[in-house]
Amino acid sequence: GVSVTVMDRRTNLLPPCDNDDGSCKKQDIDPGTATSSSFAWLNANDKSPLSYKQFNQLGMEVWRRHDVLKHIPVWCGSLVRTVRQEGDEAVNNSPPLKTSPNYLRVGPLDLEEVKRLEPGIELTSVSGDATDTSAKESEIHFHPEEGHVDPVEAVKALRLSARNNGVDFLEGVQINHLVRDDNSKVIGVEYTTLHTQHNENESAQPVLAAADIVVIAAGANSSDPLLG
Repeated sequence: GVSVTVMDRRTNLLPPCDNDDGSCKKQDIDPGTATSSSFAWLNANDKSPLSYKQFNQLGMEVWRRHDVLKHIPVWCGSLVRTVRQEGDEAVNNSPPLKTSPNYLRVGPLDLEEVKRLEPGIELTSVSGDATDTSAKESEIHFHPEEGHVDPVEAVKALRLSARNNGVDFLEGVQINHLVRDDNSKVIGVEYTTLHTQHNENESAQPVLAAADIVVIAAGANSSDPLLG
């Protein structure tokens, strides 16, 4: 098997679990700043080239089938408004299913049908005139196969699944730098336990963690020189 350790500056990455029955307490976790501020749509409409669209469709299928993830998405469909360019007789003169014959798109819809699908919607014209919601400037289509997912719940489910499959989580640590051999190959990381887990006056000693493979999954912080 493969030994995997996840290191993170944050703490409270996972809820505590009962060792007897494996159940976990229902409490909040720290999903990270970006994740907690996100709202993830699961869609493949208007994606190009075709290979990228199909890649998105494959991802949607994983969300539908994966045992860990399939209970999280809300498959509500989505309304997409496309602005007509000046001089166009239609928003899209091509057949609606041109790029992917197995991806459903319904429309264009009239305003009554749009409001039936989304009662709270407020439409204004492209020019900003609230009195003109007209089909002269745009068309609205409904993509019934699309949905959205709560990123926090997704992160929680993935972490729990990872722990259940033997992944170790090392919380509250600062990665100081990558460790390389004489050929510049990354062979581990040096980290320090943050003071949040120590007496403020205690100086934490750096620790070397050897690894065959190091994956940097720090989001926007992946470009930090310390991780290069």
